[in-house]
Amino acid sequence: MDANSVLHITEIYDLDVNAQIGKTHTIYKAESNTTPRPGCEKVDYWHEVRISSIEADKIFEENETLEFGDEASWTPEILSTKHVAGTLCRPACEMLKQMDGIGFWNDNGIEDDKAAPPAEKKPKPVPYQFW
Repeated sequence: MDANSVLHITEIYDLDVNAQIGKTHTIYKAESNTTPRPGCEKVDYWHEVRISSIEADKIFEENETLEFGDEASWTPEILSTKHVAGTLCRPACEMLKQMDGIGFWNDNGIEDDKAAPPAEKKPKPVPYQFW
């Protein structure tokens, strides 16, 4: 990461939450999810990761105080001048390269000829785009 990006890591637990409603209070009980999912491996917890831009976070703080019908003062052009896209994409690409061969070599272990559709149904090439 650089000084313009922040890496956020969150650990998520799959829990069942039950509530008992009393006369004066409600008791919530959270415990491990025990519901079987046919055909799926049970995952009790996982990690979610995101990258944020310090500059974009400052700009977006304005959104928290907007009222219905208000328009934010920031524009995509402002985000572009602050290089927000590069601040988000560069660290993500670097992390992918360092994770494993899939990220570095773009190699998921499937041979190209096995992954390609049959020759008679091969789709027309489309120009490469990110989004």
